[in-house]
Amino acid sequence: MRKTLRYISLCVMLLLAFAGCDVHEFPEERYDRVPFLLHLDFNTEMPLHKEVVYTRSGETETKGTAEHHDVRYIVNAYRTDNMRGENRVADTTFVFTKSDIADLNYTAHLQLPEGKYDFKVWADYVDVGSYEDKYYDTQDFAEIILADRENHSGSNDYRDAFRGYATATVTNPAYYTGSVVGTIDNQATAEMKRPMGKFKFVSTDVEVFLSRVAQMMKERGMLMSADAESDTKAAYEQLLQSIDLGEFYVVFRYNAFMPCSFNMFTDKPADSWTGMSFTSRMYTENEMEMTLGYDYIFVNGTETTLAISVEVYNRDGELMSSTNPINVPIVRSKMTVVKGEFLTSKATGGITINPGYDGDDYNIEIY
Repeated sequence: MRKTLRYISLCVMLLLAFAGCDVHEFPEERYDRVPFLLHLDFNTEMPLHKEVVYTRSGETETKGTAEHHDVRYIVNAYRTDNMRGENRVADTTFVFTKSDIADLNYTAHLQLPEGKYDFKVWADYVDVGSYEDKYYDTQDFAEIILADRENHSGSNDYRDAFRGYATATVTNPAYYTGSVVGTIDNQATAEMKRPMGKFKFVSTDVEVFLSRVAQMMKERGMLMSADAESDTKAAYEQLLQSIDLGEFYVVFRYNAFMPCSFNMFTDKPADSWTGMSFTSRMYTENEMEMTLGYDYIFVNGTETTLAISVEVYNRDGELMSSTNPINVPIVRSKMTVVKGEFLTSKATGGITINPGYDGDDYNIEIY
């Protein structure tokens, strides 16, 4: 009888003890999904990294407008509970799009089972109303790769892209009781940053180039001689209007390699292509400078250098000018501006000819 009473008393004490604790229930299968907020905080600044001055002693081509693009967010959630190594198979993938691309910041409303997760997020631009890849093939987060090798899309700001990471625990309030429920905070923030840097080529010999083009047009009977001889500002404006910059195009050539893909797991470029090039249209920055083109390049956390050459052609495919390969330093999330007299480089067979110039010297200013 005493043993029975002691047993009953012990059970009562255990029940009272459990009543005073926060209890986490462990159902056999916890697949109930609960809301989780993942805030995507974008850093879109791209400060000037370097201005490379190449010392040799309009109309823009429309690649796309905001009206033609949505921003796309791909969120891969990787369970890490009891994982001995890195989980590279996403348990859940969420894809969202937004039409307002002026503000890239976004809060993704997810539904996930309870557990510990790594979140890997990729953001890029797609066609309006589409979730499909446009500039990047995103099927494999171990190698997000440029979608078009044959027609590389340079001089296109909609080829910009961002990546972000977050780690968090998703908690299901239904599995808990007591004060712990009030402490559950199912949200996290992923800082979105560019995995690439940007370079831009600017030519500083606009007046000389326009004068040479005007002379050529005059010789072909396409321009009045007075237009080419006057040096007044009004004549310059008239000259600029009479010359259609759309009649010219610029070819950028990557002389060795060009990084073509990015690994979300290592946060580094995954592979490179050789023999790459792209075509760009030039446009005036001011009376003295003209932008020839630019591109976005995958880089790791340190500076990388690419050898790039520039060729300018008229509408008939005649080579107007070209440069030797120029070593361009590129840093992630920063822009390198390369300046020089690229429009008036005398060239034959793609090799720069410059009497009186005995080397490729550069003055590099670091900001």
